[in-house]
Amino acid sequence: MALKGMRVRAKDNKNYGSTRIEFDSPKNRCRIVAQSMLEYIEFLRLEADPSVAGYTPHPGVITMLDDTGKQVRAIFDAEVQKTDGTTMYEEVKYTADLKDDAPEGSDPFRSIRQINIQKRWCEQKGYEYRLVTDEDILIGHEALLSNCLFIVQRLRPERIEDMSEVIGKAASIYQNILDKGGRCIITDLIDGDAEVVMTAICLLLIEGKIEADIDTVPLFYGSEVRCV
Repeated sequence: MALKGMRVRAKDNKNYGSTRIEFDSPKNRCRIVAQSMLEYIEFLRLEADPSVAGYTPHPGVITMLDDTGKQVRAIFDAEVQKTDGTTMYEEVKYTADLKDDAPEGSDPFRSIRQINIQKRWCEQKGYEYRLVTDEDILIGHEALLSNCLFIVQRLRPERIEDMSEVIGKAASIYQNILDKGGRCIITDLIDGDAEVVMTAICLLLIEGKIEADIDTVPLFYGSEVRCV
């Protein structure tokens, strides 16, 4: 059973260029608050990841005894529900904040102690734990991040007038791709409103029914899509 508890109210974080960012989550169907730009980018990645069924930012507080016997509180940045039924917890950190020469105002010892407590809690409970840093999600992943933002913007609830139309179009497109041998260019699928077709493509991508090279090249009408 995943962590249950009171949600921690996000506060504005002014350190190192961080800030409070709110956006509408297509995957969770609710408003999401990120406490930093790095968290926001990671949440976008979770939105576009077909192996993620949903996620909860800043779930409840956990308490554990550290190596000195002191009771320590910790908060995960995200509880991630996977499509295979498992649960993973994430902590998002800037690499610089974990080093001895961390920026003024940062406490690397506190951050590392928090990470160790989180790891231990997950090991005891049988959950996967992942530490995500700026180096993991920013360096060499420019195309992926751009595509994640593109997909999330396309699937914003307030942007879609009729979700049933998009779902119906997605089913039709998926069958069309199968009929074309399991792969084709997006332009070959356009038989009406191109905007609806692209939105349906984004839906199929996050559902894991099709794939495209979103890790390396921008998603556009000339992109190839393939059935999974």
